[in-house]
Amino acid sequence: MDDLGYHVFAACLDIHGKGATDLINQSSSRLQVLHLDVTSDQSVQLAKDYVGKHLKNNVLWAVLNNAGVSQAGEIDWTPLDDIQKVYDINTMGVLRVTKAFLPFLKKSKGRVINNTSICGEFFFQ
Repeated sequence: MDDLGYHVFAACLDIHGKGATDLINQSSSRLQVLHLDVTSDQSVQLAKDYVGKHLKNNVLWAVLNNAGVSQAGEIDWTPLDDIQKVYDINTMGVLRVTKAFLPFLKKSKGRVINNTSICGEFFFQ
């Protein structure tokens, strides 16, 4: 999107990590990296406030939900905490971020894009 001239807010769990650093190095000044933990209401609110402040009179055209993790293993030996973590990120994170940014998207008639993984197509035995 940056290549097409759009202002991009790239939310990363670790803004000093390799992924964030690569984004910064490969993009124009239109791309801004900000911290976001999709499991935290406070973090999502801070990201929403940041985006709102920097949008000024512009509109938000899309939210791309891309955060996700997987945990493969037999249910009988997978700790419930591990399952809860996957659910909190992959399901509640999408809902939390989407709900927070809906006011911006409604103004622009924007869209929500949910990027999932091919792991949902596999049966682990």
